Amino acid sequence: MNVDLGSVPLFADCSKRELKSIRSRCMPIRLPAGREVLGEGDRGQECVIVVEGTLDIEQNGNVIATAGPGEIVGEIAVIEGAASRRTATVTTATEAVLLVFGASDFRRLMSEHPAISSQVSATAVLRLAADRDRSDDCTPSAATNADARPGCTARCGRSAR
Repeated sequence: MNVDLGSVPLFADCSKRELKSIRSRCMPIRLPAGREVLGEGDRGQECVIVVEGTLDIEQNGNVIATAGPGEIVGEIAVIEGAASRRTATVTTATEAVLLVFGASDFRRLMSEHPAISSQVSATAVLRLAADRDRSDDCTPSAATNADARPGCTARCGRSAR
């Protein structure tokens, strides 16, 4: 499958030579809707970039976000290393074309391309902050408080009463 890497926002500023190097580090795949791409609790062996389609990102069985063309998923576990576990399950919501990067190839890509590393790191920081905010919304003390934030039960399974 031939994917135009230059159309992926993360690689938009890369030279032809850099794109060739990136292409050698990833595998493009096409998946049907409903296929699990990454599993919550699994070790971070790879990350993916969405070229076409939409992915659902779920924690504890609840969709917490979606990812579309140009977005990366799975990068946090890859950046954190082999012992890190995935914090969410990622499933194709529609048919999707993805670029799959093995952990070592992705780390090498980031070390060789500081601009890409910067963008990926910024995305990871925002996601970690969002994860922290979600977990703050559903703390055990909030879950037992009558004034717990609406939606807490839906997001983490804890009742507001």
